[in-house]
Amino acid sequence: MTTIFLSSTQEDAPCASQIRQGLEQAGYTVWCEPDYPTPRDASYPSLIENAILGSAAVVVLWSHRAASFAWTKRHILIAQRFFKLLVPVTLDETALPSTLLVESLSGEEPCSAVISALLPRLPAPNSADPYLTLCEQASHQSIRVRVDVDCEGY
Repeated sequence: MTTIFLSSTQEDAPCASQIRQGLEQAGYTVWCEPDYPTPRDASYPSLIENAILGSAAVVVLWSHRAASFAWTKRHILIAQRFFKLLVPVTLDETALPSTLLVESLSGEEPCSAVISALLPRLPAPNSADPYLTLCEQASHQSIRVRVDVDCEGY
C-alpha cells in the first residue's frame, strides 16, 4: 500500500486529521508524527528520515506555525534529498520557503475539501512502482526486509 508522509504541527492537527482521514479513505497509508520520540530525542532524526524514505510523497501543511517549526523545514529538506514528491498545502498566507519551488494547494476549512485536489497529484494508492517498493523495503524496520532489497537496474 502506498504511504504518504504528512508533515504538520501540533497546532494544525485538526486539519491534518481531516486530510489523513481522507487519504486513508482513498486507500493510502498515512504516516504522521508519533508522540514519541519527540524532536528533542536522539532517535527522532533517523525515525523521520526512514519514514520519508519509505513514503511515496510528502504532504506538507504549511502555515505560520509550520514556518516557525524547524522540523517542518527539515521534513522538506529530507524529502528533497530523497527526491520525493512534495505537495504543500497552504493553510494561511505564509509564503513557502524559497527552496520549495512547486505549486501549492490551498487548504481552507474544512481541510477535507483539499482531498479532491490532492489525490490526482499523488501516486496511486496501490502503486506497484519498483522505485517506491525499493524505498519501502530500504526503510523497513526489519533488517531481513532491508537486506532482501534487489537493486538490479538501479
